[in-house]
Amino acid sequence: MTKTTLILCIHNHQPVGNLPEVFEYSYRNAYLPFLEHIERHPDVRIVLHNSGPLLEWYEEQAPDYLSRVRALVERGQVEILSGGFYEPVLPSIPERDALGQIERMNDYVERVFGRRPRGMWLAERVWEPRVAATIERAGLEYVPVDDHEFRLAGLPDEDLTGYFVTEDQGLPVKVFPISKRLRYTIPFQEPEATVAALREIQERGRGLMALFGDDGEKFGVWPGTHDHVYSGGWLERFLRALGENADWIETSTFAEHVDREPARGRVYLPTSSYPEMMEWALPTPARRSYQRMQKELEGRGLLDEWGPFLAGGTWKGFLSKYDEANLMARKMFRVSGKIAARERGLDLLRDEGSLPTDVPAAAGAPAPPIDADAVDRARVELMRGQCNCAYWHGVFGGLYLPHLRSAIYIYEHLIRAENIVEAARGETWDHAEVVDHDLDGDPEVLLESHWANVYVAPRRGGTLFELDLKGVESNLLATMSRYDEAYHAHVGDVGAADAAPAGGSGGEGAASIHDSVTAKEDGLERFAAPDGHPRRAAVDRFLASGRRRE
Repeated sequence: MTKTTLILCIHNHQPVGNLPEVFEYSYRNAYLPFLEHIERHPDVRIVLHNSGPLLEWYEEQAPDYLSRVRALVERGQVEILSGGFYEPVLPSIPERDALGQIERMNDYVERVFGRRPRGMWLAERVWEPRVAATIERAGLEYVPVDDHEFRLAGLPDEDLTGYFVTEDQGLPVKVFPISKRLRYTIPFQEPEATVAALREIQERGRGLMALFGDDGEKFGVWPGTHDHVYSGGWLERFLRALGENADWIETSTFAEHVDREPARGRVYLPTSSYPEMMEWALPTPARRSYQRMQKELEGRGLLDEWGPFLAGGTWKGFLSKYDEANLMARKMFRVSGKIAARERGLDLLRDEGSLPTDVPAAAGAPAPPIDADAVDRARVELMRGQCNCAYWHGVFGGLYLPHLRSAIYIYEHLIRAENIVEAARGETWDHAEVVDHDLDGDPEVLLESHWANVYVAPRRGGTLFELDLKGVESNLLATMSRYDEAYHAHVGDVGAADAAPAGGSGGEGAASIHDSVTAKEDGLERFAAPDGHPRRAAVDRFLASGRRRE
């Protein structure tokens, strides 16, 4: 009998700066019990990706997890994916940093799990055409992205049962379509729903594939999922169902499928992500229009046919939607440029033979003009400051969460990287520069020294928008303005005691987080008013006589 391939790709991630208790809770309630179930079903093969922040946490708090995963890799049950180590959105950071993030993960995976990775996980599945060249240059072959991105390129659902080849600048990479249908059935509907979806594919012919690729937090961290997946036995029933249908369903890894099956053809995907992300990135008025259009199409039974042409926004839209996200990104690029300049200096010294790299310096020998180890430490801190989660806002708090901004937007890691790379300037120094720092078309004045950074926008009333105290690695002006959000219109309709819907997208099992809207407390609508102006400091405002500030 012709077999249909099911690839189960699990992505586990916690952001840089997340609370320690969240790491522990997620491990105990999702990552560990999921692994234990996989260990008890050796015939089920999966693909696994853990982000760098999690891997570092495992090393300190749960090293046994890494050993157990390696054992599964060695027996051929698990394939490990690479990715940007600290989970950056690759198109949003400099190319040199994107390569460095992937190479760091490649080396880590090989060292800890014993296999050089062949594919990678793309943070938030954010795709831009140039990413293909980055992935290929990093030595990787394939990447999963959402089927929605293929549909934006004009491909129908029935063709999305295998992988395709794309390229940038002649550098090819294989792209696998993640099934939205499976994302909404696993684990929210009973296993029979997934089996039925696979049966439809099986009836089309041989060599066909379905890919589930999504967050591991769905299996125990999302509201209600731990009881549903483990106490309620969903995962055990699901894994048993795969075994009971092993005569026509086989689980596989990306590597096995690529080595066995040919590509379905060429494809060129537009700048995109999964549909929810593309909706969240829209400016709020446009997002409300987008939602009305979706409801209109759904009511007329046309959403499946016409929905793919509602492209939504792009991830970088968050940088125009939220001024704070843009300022954080601009700071990140500035620090990256400083580190890159030091690295170019190191390369010149190495070329001249002035920077010994293999032999320790003799006692009493002068120190090299640039400390290579310090530059490496600065780059690691920069990479941590590129973690995507605090740069955007969707169903999770993201940019609005102060503990995530404290790690990045309050510039802990970015200022630390800056401090390390600038230590060679000496104990006291100062620098002034006029440049369009925030890319709004007007110049800003950047005053930097050994003890503080002061950034001023003259064309915006002399606004002081960044004040970094270097010694405590903190930006004192990393405030967050209140923005008008599309969901504010519904805050008053949902009480704190309201329960999540009983069913997910299909009405059975646990509720998907996309279907569960609750308020943290009653009366929250009183605080949902947006600010009239960004929350900055030292703003000079000149008003006409008799006019009051609005």
